Amino acid sequence: ISHYNTKALYVDGDNKCVIARPKNESNVNITDMNLDYDILLGCDGIRSIVRNAFLSTHRDFEFDLRGSFGYGKSVHVALPEDVEDGTFMIINECLPGWVSFVLPESGQKLNVALGTRLDKECCVELKSSDPKVVADYFREHWHAFDFDCDEVGE
Repeated sequence: ISHYNTKALYVDGDNKCVIARPKNESNVNITDMNLDYDILLGCDGIRSIVRNAFLSTHRDFEFDLRGSFGYGKSVHVALPEDVEDGTFMIINECLPGWVSFVLPESGQKLNVALGTRLDKECCVELKSSDPKVVADYFREHWHAFDFDCDEVGE
């Protein structure tokens, strides 16, 4: 179950429960929610309540970056018309030899993180400092959904 437009307040790892508060402009009649979980995916930002809960209470917690992106770039794009707001995607071969994690953002935006391993050479077009060259590469190779390639090239 996904809960968007909420703020995580506390993670009770022992009881597998998150206390969350719905975002409400008027701050009237806000009731915190107790959300039970089997698996908790924390996409709650740079000051993550989820990450903090596990790092501060589980000293044996380990995170290993092996096999993650060697070359990578993240771009923020306007939500395309053919993508539903709140959509999360993992796209294999989004560009030749590249993988993409696409996360929803507020304000009708997507965070598109792209990457490939260090043992694969990054094509020269993506290393270019010329935004037009990068944009043209995206126009030719990106087919997952529509976005402004010129903006991505910048």
